[in-house]
Amino acid sequence: MQRAALALRADVAEDVIDVLLDLLPQGIRDREEGGAVEVVIYDSPLTVAQLEAVAGAALLAPIEVENVPGGWRERRARESRPLEIAGRIHLRRPWDPPPATDLLDVVIERGRGFGTGSHPTTAMVLELLCSLEPDGLLADLGCGAGVLSVAAAKLGWEPVLGLDHDMAAVEEARANVAGNGVAARIEGADLRTDPIPEAAVVLANVNPLDIHAIIAPRLPDSVHTLVASGLVRAEVDDALGLYAGVGLSEHRRLERNGWAAIELRRAR
Repeated sequence: MQRAALALRADVAEDVIDVLLDLLPQGIRDREEGGAVEVVIYDSPLTVAQLEAVAGAALLAPIEVENVPGGWRERRARESRPLEIAGRIHLRRPWDPPPATDLLDVVIERGRGFGTGSHPTTAMVLELLCSLEPDGLLADLGCGAGVLSVAAAKLGWEPVLGLDHDMAAVEEARANVAGNGVAARIEGADLRTDPIPEAAVVLANVNPLDIHAIIAPRLPDSVHTLVASGLVRAEVDDALGLYAGVGLSEHRRLERNGWAAIELRRAR
């Protein structure tokens, strides 16, 4: 079995991954590695030259190709790496062992849904979420694979509502909710037109910035805390301006690999 590994710039890796997922029905493996994102493909129908063309300027080094054992258990064990978030969450894939400590065990299987924790935006939102006290309805806008919804429910938020326009992601998130045995509701919704839920806390790990521009003026007054991500560092000031217009101001900020996540609060 042939293994191809691509080292991608973290700030644009998800764009390349989105294209690869459309081209590679067998799927891919991805993880953050030393400030970059490593994407691994087994038995790719694409040539190295074609993979280089898809990756473009995001490629940090020549693509590594090697022959490896073909068993799925060996492949998964090799590529998988659980993440520990803020000393509270152990985020892993189904084939990884559970944590040896009392960390909250969040198990996420990824198909096409964004956000399994390997990308800095999702990891930073999880870190900020860990610092918040459960308080009313939490809405996860653009929930993707459901990692934030699952983690919020395990952290004690109730109720939790995840929304995504991609029905494949909705089904995937529902499966992850069920697999983790938590109570979170996942629904299909278009953030550009459908009402924003009357939530106390909103997680908006979405991009581009234009989506934040659509969400901000439609946030209900019930929202006292917003965690906004999916932002490159250069977009933070613009995002803060958007949310300042509805009474939310910066409380805390995280930056990683050119990406940013901001926690905003409403003055009470």
